Amino acid sequence: MNAGYVRLSRDDDKRNYVSIDRWYEDDGVSGYIFDRPGFRQMMADLDKDIDTVYVKDFSRLGRHNAKVLLLLDEFQERGKHLIVIDDNYDSFDSSDDTIGIKTWFNERYVKDTSKK
Repeated sequence: MNAGYVRLSRDDDKRNYVSIDRWYEDDGVSGYIFDRPGFRQMMADLDKDIDTVYVKDFSRLGRHNAKVLLLLDEFQERGKHLIVIDDNYDSFDSSDDTIGIKTWFNERYVKDTSKK
């Protein structure tokens, strides 16, 4: 079974959605925290019948650099397939050595936004 996870972002006018699909969803919850209902449910379901999870990009998975990197390790340890579409990441072929930089920039974005 395949699954998708989305964390939606939208402008205050509620018109600008960025999403891939609607399997697991957290709407309006910061990506910096990982105690999100849809995300928790997806992770719990990994132990049941999910083999592959698709996300649009690393920022949709989360915006906390260290936690995202630990999550990538967890997917590999569990033997689960994670596809990050826009960042061209495939956990079964994780030869990209810029992942930490990408996730660091995602964390910087949320911190910079909160300062403004």
